[in-house]
Amino acid sequence: MRDTERETDWEPDTGEGRVRAASYLTILNDEVSPEELARLAGMQPDEAWSKGDAARRGRETQPFNAITFVSHLADLATPTDHFAALIERLRPFAARIAAIADLPSTHSARIWIVEHTERDMVDAFTEPGQIEVVAAMHAEVVFSSYFYDDSYDDEEG
Repeated sequence: MRDTERETDWEPDTGEGRVRAASYLTILNDEVSPEELARLAGMQPDEAWSKGDAARRGRETQPFNAITFVSHLADLATPTDHFAALIERLRPFAARIAAIADLPSTHSARIWIVEHTERDMVDAFTEPGQIEVVAAMHAEVVFSSYFYDDSYDDEEG
């Protein structure tokens, strides 16, 4: 468990400047349907799509079948807490996720830890037990930060 009294060499996360954060696992596969991926995983995904479905972010269609599992924490929770919640949610399914990750038709099994922020630096950490679960799932981890300047508020309002 996380020791909140531990001395750190970075500033504690006060949430100041955080726009939103999240953590999620997305499994992309060339051949296996999203329904079959969910069955193999042993749990219903929070989001799923099929190759050829309409896509977001500039693509015309989805290039892969996919399932996604999210942390389910509030947007303003820390990236560290999002990751911890996701890992605890997925821990009982690690071997099943690894079996999917190891399929020849699987493009990737990737955990994203994401923060959108107005700060100039983002710190997040993981615990050894969390890394063990990631390794057991045969998953990759990406930490992605999106930095906004003061003009972000002007564009939103």
